[in-house]
Amino acid sequence: MEDLKNTSNSLKSELKRLSPLRTVRNENRIEFDISKSIKHMFSVYKLKLEKENIEFNANYNEDFQIYTRFTMLNQIIGNLIDNSIYWIVASGNKIKKIEIKLDKENRTLLLADTGTGIEKSIRPYLFEPGYSLKIPPSGLGLYICKYFMHSMNGQIHEVSSREKLSSLNGAQFMLEFENVPTSKEYAK
Repeated sequence: MEDLKNTSNSLKSELKRLSPLRTVRNENRIEFDISKSIKHMFSVYKLKLEKENIEFNANYNEDFQIYTRFTMLNQIIGNLIDNSIYWIVASGNKIKKIEIKLDKENRTLLLADTGTGIEKSIRPYLFEPGYSLKIPPSGLGLYICKYFMHSMNGQIHEVSSREKLSSLNGAQFMLEFENVPTSKEYAK
């Protein structure tokens, strides 16, 4: 009975996460600054961040424009923020921080936190569906992030040790928008 309850909770969690997918498919691409999505998702998670006393910073002075589906990027950034909050709380660290570092020249977004970091056992399956150490387990969030990034001609990966922000010891992900159009006129 307990397994059934846990499975049911996992399914509810995944259905909640997947509900915006239908909206994304029907949405047209638009031109917007990437900071618009970051600020929107910050507003969505603001109360949760405040409740958990998590500091949130982004260097908006390195903002850049992209041409894609706004809701799609919101899903990616929202999932990464949600994961960060979960693992920061789980870590028990006194320093609770999420930092987004934009790089206008390279058209990248780095999201880093002070959570537990990525467990070695899950690393080979990080972007595969069904793998999660969360309770209740989900296992679709990073898979969806990768799918969405690829659909807009972008990339997502765990940050290598030389790319890491040394001030933060948790998980760090890089979103690369080099091949994502900047405007409608450059779209294929």
